[in-house]
This record gives sequence, structure tokens and C-alpha cells, in this order.
Amino acid sequence: MKKPKNLIKYAIGLFTVIVLRLVPHPPNVEPIMATMMPFAKRWGKLAGLFFTLLAILSFDLITGTLGVWSIMTAGTYALLGIAAGFYFKNRKSNIKNYVKFSVVGTLIYDAITGIGTGMLFFKQSFMLTFMGHCICSNSISIII
Repeated sequence: MKKPKNLIKYAIGLFTVIVLRLVPHPPNVEPIMATMMPFAKRWGKLAGLFFTLLAILSFDLITGTLGVWSIMTAGTYALLGIAAGFYFKNRKSNIKNYVKFSVVGTLIYDAITGIGTGMLFFKQSFMLTFMGHCICSNSISIII
């Protein structure tokens, strides 16, 4: 990904994701996953990892919400960026493969960040965190 043309595409994707996240949107309508998957397909797992880290940490820094949860969300998305690189390495770039990865990726992301954050950072019990997460959130991701 050393070509300037590729870096420009990467920067445009990062800028677009951050701007879209600033606009009010329904829960789990997430442009990071939708942008990271083709980047990981095209440029590999490290491109997916760094894109997600930069997107989460930049957004949290810009909005003044950088905190302990940023570690959990950025780390989880970074792992998904790596996973996307492996998943898409020998697969076609088509809607079916992107939907499969995004559904499983969203469920993993929600399980780790929704349940893990409550238990690790806020000292909640598993049952309290699990029930609150199930009742209060919509765990279906929409790809934009």
C-alpha cells in the first residue's frame, strides 16, 4: 500500500468514516466495518488493522470521548481488521462474502465491547451486563 494513490484512497476512506460517525445515526449503522472490509481485501490484514485503529481513536479524540473504552473498541476492531484480511484473502469480493463477515464481525464486536466492557471496566456482573445489552441494544448491523 505504498503507492501515493492508495494512501489517498485510504485517507479519503478514513475521513469519510469519521465524518459519517459525526452525523447522528441509528445504533449499529457503522461505516467502519463497511469501509475496512474492502481495504483489508485489497491491501491485507495490516491495512484493516490500522484503518480501524485510526478510525476509532481519531473519532474518540475529535469528540472528546477518548477513554478506557477506546482501548476495548479500537482493539476489538483491530482484531476484526486482521480477521478480514485473512477472510477475504482467497474469497471473491461480493456482497454475500461482505454480508457474512459483517454479521459475524458485528456479533463478535458487540459481545466483546458490549459485554466485556461492562464487566472489565465498570465491574458489572455477567448477567447484569448481558441482560442490559440484550434489552437495550439492537445487535443487527446495517452495512452502508
